[in-house]
Amino acid sequence: MRIHLFTIFLFILILHSKANIFNLNSQYSHLNTQFSYLNTRFTKDSLLPPKHNGKVSHQFKAKGCASVIIIKQVEGDIILIPKTPLPKALDKNNLEIKFDYRILRMPNPKGCEKGQPAEITNCSKK
Repeated sequence: MRIHLFTIFLFILILHSKANIFNLNSQYSHLNTQFSYLNTRFTKDSLLPPKHNGKVSHQFKAKGCASVIIIKQVEGDIILIPKTPLPKALDKNNLEIKFDYRILRMPNPKGCEKGQPAEITNCSKK
């Protein structure tokens, strides 16, 4: 009799714990849609319009730094050093462009004392 009651108790306990797991899954299911949006943002850049505006600058070319992109902000300018050179059509001093970027954790190229290396994507004239 004791063994039979013990197995029934375990069975009820297992069912109860599975019900709680299903409840948690439904409670946090909205997070999957939020994170899937972030994944598509970084893998399908061309589907979304560019988010940033900036100006191409050659102000550090004398020191050996290639073109940089300057984003004007109230808190201070952000200087981006493109990892790959800009296309020739966009590599003109003071040209305003629209683009997306991702900051890279790598050392600055020689001659680039100011700025942060960045991967520039979805780039076009403003």
